[in-house]
Amino acid sequence: MRQLTILFVTTIFLLGNALVQPNDANALTQKNDGIIWQTSKDDAISLAQSEGKKVLLLAGRDTCGNTNYMKNTVCETTSPEIKSFIEQYYVPWYCDVDSDNSFWQYAAGLQSITLPLICIIDPDDSNNYIDQTTATQSPTTFYNRIHMAIFVPDATLSVTPSVIEVSELSGTTAIAIANTNTGTMNWEVIEDADWLTVSPVSGVDDQTLTVSYNTNSSFSRKATITISADYARNSPFDVTIIQASGPEVLKWVTSKEEAINLATNEGKKILLLAGRDTCGNTRYMQKTVCEKTSPNIKQRIQANFIPWYCDVDSNTEYRTYTDGLGGFTLPLICIINPLDSDNYIDRTTATQTAEDFLVRLQENSNQAPDEPSSSYPEDNANDISTQNTILTWDCSDSDTNDTLVYDIYMGITSNPLLVMANQSVSQYTPAELQHSVTYYWKVVARDNHGNETVGPIWQFTTSDICYSQEELNDAVALAEAAKDLIISEKDAIISEYETMINNCPMAYTATLTEGWHMMSAINKTATPVTDPEGAISAMFEYNNGAYFPITECRPGRGFWVKINQECVFKLGSDQITR
Repeated sequence: MRQLTILFVTTIFLLGNALVQPNDANALTQKNDGIIWQTSKDDAISLAQSEGKKVLLLAGRDTCGNTNYMKNTVCETTSPEIKSFIEQYYVPWYCDVDSDNSFWQYAAGLQSITLPLICIIDPDDSNNYIDQTTATQSPTTFYNRIHMAIFVPDATLSVTPSVIEVSELSGTTAIAIANTNTGTMNWEVIEDADWLTVSPVSGVDDQTLTVSYNTNSSFSRKATITISADYARNSPFDVTIIQASGPEVLKWVTSKEEAINLATNEGKKILLLAGRDTCGNTRYMQKTVCEKTSPNIKQRIQANFIPWYCDVDSNTEYRTYTDGLGGFTLPLICIINPLDSDNYIDRTTATQTAEDFLVRLQENSNQAPDEPSSSYPEDNANDISTQNTILTWDCSDSDTNDTLVYDIYMGITSNPLLVMANQSVSQYTPAELQHSVTYYWKVVARDNHGNETVGPIWQFTTSDICYSQEELNDAVALAEAAKDLIISEKDAIISEYETMINNCPMAYTATLTEGWHMMSAINKTATPVTDPEGAISAMFEYNNGAYFPITECRPGRGFWVKINQECVFKLGSDQITR
């Protein structure tokens, strides 16, 4: 009998110092019925001391879903072997927080508690806890906690960083895993999002994980990467990946200080939306109503407000704006002047229709003018006249009482210069344009509140220099005006022609001014020249009831010549001047 007793004690001693694996069926006592929970601290402490166990405190209430999940589901789990492990190494103590306040001494350091409160207590030091946690945990996480309180692990999981913020563009980032203790640490990785991947997904001791993520075209999103190492301290460890929202959605800042700084610098107001990510009302207002483009709520927010999202579960800054509300329905929505940031201009709660929300924004903001449009000349137009061309455009403002002025930019490069400021009409007459030149221009519309909208850069190309339709029309008009005179003086012209033929000079010169001139020929076909060169823009000869452009003058005929600058006109040799 003495030998049997010694053998039994030795077995228990080895069991208490061995690292018990969760599937060691011989080491864990199995029971088919539920765990028996003590309901008083004194009973739990006394029983734990007598049985050489620790106390597992679960403080909650019977009507709490979290409490019931941990007590009746997680603690009763058999894979991993949580139930049998608790029964072998712990005295379970359930404390109803509504009828027993003895749990309070184990809540030290907690500002608020999400039920249940779970503590592991050494019965020989029953006024302190060995381990403390709140709310729900996965069975694996909970098993590791209660296991490490009994058997000191020889591996410690260290992961850095714990939070990583990345841009909306695709890319990669790194997570460092290390074992800061002496034992061997086998770890594995689980991620909860389909927009990223992790490599490798398992390993031993120290290693670097590579996280690859896709481009985000929508709202800011989070993913959790969980690194687990069985029987290692700090396991499991969660790393949060936060990816910025895409370029097409509103950018919400998450701190009051940042909102105030941005709003002050940009001359805007602050739009506060305080809620929680899991709240349907919050998601509806932030991700549906605020993103609407018809009515154009999104553009009005972008033009007039700095959007600030305050998560009520992690940030208490919103409470400044809750005076007098008592209880309220999320989200809390306030409009704030950054220069008086402890007060609100407008406040509401819960959801609103897009139309009602737009009215609130309009009452506390001003919309920038619409983008200038409907240009004349049309963008990329060709053969535009160099004379009397008027640039026009259309522009309006959804704030119908606003007045608009325009700054006009124009030039021969794609970065045109300011040529007119604060013009009140939507048209502009440029100085005389040059032939065969591409001009660039744009309009900046500004309302009486200082809100500006920059229009697109338009361009057009003017007509060629030599024979534009306008110049031909001018020549024809002048020729037609002289036609009757020529016919009426036909006899005189014929007589003069006969005389000219008989007494025609060999050559002549004449000083001509800018404009049209009717000139006579010499006794032979000749091409006129000018000093300076290039003063002749066009020449026309009348023949059979019509005018024809010419480059040389035939004897016995008159011709019209257009001179573009004062010059000496020469026809024939310089031996005879008439």
